[in-house]
Amino acid sequence: MSGQVDFLVAETTSALRLIEDAGITGLRYAGPLGEAPVRLSLAVSPNIKGLRGIIDTGLGSITQAEAATIRRQWVGAPLQGGVNLHEVLRWASALALLMAVGALAFYLWSLRLRREVTRQTRLYAALTRCNEAIARSVSATDLFPKVCQIAVELGGMQMAWIGLIDTNTSLLRPVGWFGEQARAYLHGIEISVDTDHPKGKGLTGLAVQENQPIWCQDARHDERVAVWRSIRAKLGIDWRAMAVLPLRRQGVTIGTLSLNAGSVNAFDEKSQRLLVDMAADISQALDHFARAQALLEVTKQLQTIANHAPVLIAQCDQNFRYRFVNQGYAALFKSTPQELLGQNVQQVVGEATFAQAKPHMDGALAGKPGQYDLELPDKVLGMRTLQVIYAPERNPGGQVIGFIAAVLDITQRKRAEAEARISALAYQSLFESSRDAITLTSMEGHFVGGNPAAFELFGCRDREEFVSLSVADLSPERQPDGRLSAEKAKEIVHRALQEGAHAFEWVHRRRDGTDFVTEILITPAESNGVPIVQASLRDITERIRSREALERSASELTALNALAKQVSASLELTQVTRAVLDQSLLAIKPDLAMLFLHEGGGLHLLGSSSEVGALQSSSLAVQRLGECLCGVAAAQSGPLYVLDVPNDPRCGGEDGKQAGLQAFAALPLRRGDLVIGVLGVAAVNARDFESQATFLETLAEQASAGLQNAQLHRQIERHVAELEQRVVERTTELATAKARAEGADEMKSAFLATMSHELRTPLNSIIGFTGVLMQKLPGPLNAEQEKQLGMVRNSGRHLLALINDVLDISKIEAGEMNLAHVEFDLHALLEKIGPMFAPQVKRRGLAFKQEVGANEMMMVGDARRVEQVLNNLLSNALKFTAQGHIEIACVRSGAYWAISVTDTGRGIKPEDMGKLFRPFGQIDSGHPGLHDATGLGLALSKQLVEAMGGRIEASSVAGQGSCFRFTLQAKE
Repeated sequence: MSGQVDFLVAETTSALRLIEDAGITGLRYAGPLGEAPVRLSLAVSPNIKGLRGIIDTGLGSITQAEAATIRRQWVGAPLQGGVNLHEVLRWASALALLMAVGALAFYLWSLRLRREVTRQTRLYAALTRCNEAIARSVSATDLFPKVCQIAVELGGMQMAWIGLIDTNTSLLRPVGWFGEQARAYLHGIEISVDTDHPKGKGLTGLAVQENQPIWCQDARHDERVAVWRSIRAKLGIDWRAMAVLPLRRQGVTIGTLSLNAGSVNAFDEKSQRLLVDMAADISQALDHFARAQALLEVTKQLQTIANHAPVLIAQCDQNFRYRFVNQGYAALFKSTPQELLGQNVQQVVGEATFAQAKPHMDGALAGKPGQYDLELPDKVLGMRTLQVIYAPERNPGGQVIGFIAAVLDITQRKRAEAEARISALAYQSLFESSRDAITLTSMEGHFVGGNPAAFELFGCRDREEFVSLSVADLSPERQPDGRLSAEKAKEIVHRALQEGAHAFEWVHRRRDGTDFVTEILITPAESNGVPIVQASLRDITERIRSREALERSASELTALNALAKQVSASLELTQVTRAVLDQSLLAIKPDLAMLFLHEGGGLHLLGSSSEVGALQSSSLAVQRLGECLCGVAAAQSGPLYVLDVPNDPRCGGEDGKQAGLQAFAALPLRRGDLVIGVLGVAAVNARDFESQATFLETLAEQASAGLQNAQLHRQIERHVAELEQRVVERTTELATAKARAEGADEMKSAFLATMSHELRTPLNSIIGFTGVLMQKLPGPLNAEQEKQLGMVRNSGRHLLALINDVLDISKIEAGEMNLAHVEFDLHALLEKIGPMFAPQVKRRGLAFKQEVGANEMMMVGDARRVEQVLNNLLSNALKFTAQGHIEIACVRSGAYWAISVTDTGRGIKPEDMGKLFRPFGQIDSGHPGLHDATGLGLALSKQLVEAMGGRIEASSVAGQGSCFRFTLQAKE
């Protein structure tokens, strides 16, 4: 019965004895068995405080005499004086009343106790099972579902779930749940722990915000859960009590454990304590998981470090067997760490090496660390040196349980040490024999060493005197930049230690007090582990002086030479003015520069360059002699330097004062004794321009030469302009004569057009009537008559063609030619013209070739005029070709159609090529009878082609033939 009984009511003393014999503790009964006043004995649970008080009160009211009497009556002891029946009845009634009251109270409390005991028992069991789950789980992900299942199945909850806080959204993310419709409920809700979120004011939000458990004993009437009632009602869930307990990891709340019960007031004080303990156990488990994960990561990192460390590591027990080796150690013996584990050191390293290492391993097992150098033969290095260190390994109690061996390859270090010793000897030799001074300085700026050249440079007797001084002792108080030498020296030393070697110049002072400039290269170094700096010094005083003098001379000569080149490079007055102003700004950097020209008794501004925004050049346009600073300088014919412009009475211009000018210099520009201009410069700040008087006056001389050349050039330009004016006048006269000639030409064209029109009417009649006669409509004709009429008709047609050409040329020249602008197929036009000329060519015994392709050649223009050009070109080819062939071709050339007519005639001489395309121009063909042409065909063709936006050209080789080619724009 031990551990299974919470309370017991026993009606007999034998039952109480059984309880005592069973060793049940925590139960109370009404006094020892030997002193019980009645046979009814009660054992009462310590949790039922009210029932125990009632029983104690009832039993305590019985006196000793009454108890003795009753005891004797019930145990059969003899009575003295008989039995008092009245007393017996009174006591029996009291006992019966007492028993009835006790029985009623016991029944009522037993119902409540049964429920409480059942709930407490289940919670205890759930807590126990939860702890078992914590012990068996390896991660939080594994633990959370188990805890929820235990809370429902053993703890009597309807649903349990665990959520973790999403730090980005402040929402609770379910990670474990159990219970009826748990998945559906959690899928349909959104719980926040943010105080500003509408759904962050429920039980879960309060638990996280207040960092303490939140209890809800009646969910139907608690407004804190009202927002989720509709979701529970939709799912048919009727939770009556709810609890939310924060879950912490390392003291920080990271989530909650939510429990839902089916009865009101399900979480009494004891239940709350048990659930708080459960949440605390889960939080401790989270800390454990975090520590375990961190330990695992650290272990992996240490394992990785050990495997990749340059040190070879081995761990051995007291029997010299390997318990751990890293990859480097195993590789030393051409093995793997798994293969070496458990093996004996002696078997792995060999007898000789083990014997050499045995004393040191024994020392480590005795608790004393040790080390030694081990040399092993190596095929590449010859001999390999290993430094082996042994250290004891102890358990938490401090007992030695083995040793750790660390092996470091120091072959390269040994070689480096040997090379360093050799280098040190060589450095010492160079240090002592160097001609440059070499010093060693501490971080505080004190000399700690130097070579003989340094002692001589500073005038020290020996090393003892030198190391007693500091950099500040051998330097003037301040350097040229105004800084204290002591402070600047320390800064340079620290900079060298941080940034490395760098060079600079420094002013030193010898022991005799003379100053000199040195060029120093400073580098960081060490002396017995202490950082120092090494400086190499060279006296460059004379070099500095020579360099400064050279730079001054070069600067002045450069400025003057530049100005001389600029003012002599151009004779234009504006360019000279600009050059003078630009060079003045570059050389002396004033705030205002002005150049005036002396003309007509005044100074006229040629140009200015100003950084003074308030000063307008228009106010300086004209200055009278003697009334301003520049005027005074011009009147005096000498330079003028002013230190205080606002207070100088000679300055009559208010604009300069208002602009804030303070200093001024006016430099006359002279040509012999004549002032031809003034150069003025000014500054808004105090400045003594007179200190640069030599340079400024030389600058003015250069400007004067340039200005004088510009004036001479302007005079020459004036004469040139007069000559040009005369040329213009003569040109105008010639243009007038040309206009008259062109007018006459136009009149000629108009006359020809009119006369040609008057001639064409009778010609058409002649040709028409001749045709009627040749058709023999009036009557028969003999052969001679028919021949003569043919000649009349041909001559009429020729004359009509001539008149038509004259009319066309006249229209083009008069601007009255109207060209059609319609789309047509050039290919079809060429196909039509070919057959028209083929019979004529054949009669002449020539071959006719046509290369125009088989596809459409669309273009926009005047098809009749294109045909007219082709007729002219083919007619000319037919006239001047005695043998061979005539060819017409058309190809696409970019955005144009290129049409060419080629013949194998006599060709054209080079000197006659210029006569082509001229109206009435004819060339000697060498064939008699070919001069009946008018020379208008090519001229008209050229004008028609150009009017249609094309070009026409000719090429020829005398004796071989000619080619006329024209282009017309194709349709896009």
